[in-house]
Amino acid sequence: MRIGISLLLITILTGSVVGSTGAYFSDTETSNDNQFVAGEIDLKVNGQDNPGPVVTLNDLKPGDLQTVNKSLIVNTNPAEVFLHIKDWVSDQGQQTEPEELEESGSPKHDLENYVGYGLSVNGNDIISATESGVLLREASSCYIPLGIIEPNVTIPMQQFFSLPASVTNWAQGDTLTFSEDFFAQQARHNPIDPETGSGRIWNPDL
Repeated sequence: MRIGISLLLITILTGSVVGSTGAYFSDTETSNDNQFVAGEIDLKVNGQDNPGPVVTLNDLKPGDLQTVNKSLIVNTNPAEVFLHIKDWVSDQGQQTEPEELEESGSPKHDLENYVGYGLSVNGNDIISATESGVLLREASSCYIPLGIIEPNVTIPMQQFFSLPASVTNWAQGDTLTFSEDFFAQQARHNPIDPETGSGRIWNPDL
């Protein structure tokens, strides 16, 4: 009986030892310095961040159509680009004798209601300068889609400003100032429209 118990204890102990000292082949490799880098969107207008005035027309006369050339470029990633014309302010500017005679004590300075506007990007008309009859006032305070710009490619942009031949002496010396925001957002996984505050996106049918 004692022999049987002793054999049983030996068997249990042997099994425990075998289970705790088993050996096997192995290998471990380590990959260091893994990282994520966020993408970049950097739009430049005329090769600059936050350029100064990009529209300067000092001699727009009735019947004129004048062109302003710009360039757009984004780095690294394609971007959908929008233009926002805003904050226009009209003023009497430098009064002339013919203007004073025509106004006859009733000042008039609302060029935004007369200046025509056109826009072309990379040779494609966004707003036709000759057919649409769009006023600068109508193209302002909304985001105008300029299309998707591929990275590191300089894209030409043209703006067209015209003054109807019907404008008379009341406009002599009058001024019109405005701001332009250029907005670029990533071209994939982006919102349908940029956040405008007013929700207004240029629509040629409206």
